[in-house]
Amino acid sequence: MKILCTSDNHIGSRQYGLKQRETDFMTSFRSVIELAYDRDISTVLVSGDMLDSKKPSVEIIDFLSDLNEWMSSKQIDCVLINGNHDDTYPNWTKPIAKKQYGFRHIETGEVFEKEGYRISGVNFIPKVLWPEIKQTIPTDLDVLLMHQPFKEFAHFE
Repeated sequence: MKILCTSDNHIGSRQYGLKQRETDFMTSFRSVIELAYDRDISTVLVSGDMLDSKKPSVEIIDFLSDLNEWMSSKQIDCVLINGNHDDTYPNWTKPIAKKQYGFRHIETGEVFEKEGYRISGVNFIPKVLWPEIKQTIPTDLDVLLMHQPFKEFAHFE
């Protein structure tokens, strides 16, 4: 299985207050997904901050819904965890991820399996919770996605 990894896509960001930058972020992420298809990659991993806001606009959800349909038609999965910017509840993928392929949000400790590979993740957490959370992570994983600030894990064991 070929995997493409990305992070901090910040879809919906209006960097510098510009609508054009919001469009750029969407176009950039769509290009990542199209690259996966062009390179025969079946799984894209996003380790947090897919969105720039915990309250995405209708336009952003429509964009992601359309992209989900396209990924589903091309049999591409996009497995993601929450970062500090996009920790929505319920997760924004719930209303649109109803296909066999497409967006797959995994909660901390959940496992996504595909073609014999086991992928799990840890959503954004403060360092103080790490000792408790690390006990819940399965030990037989092929990939572990995390979205943590580097400074909190600079002395990671």
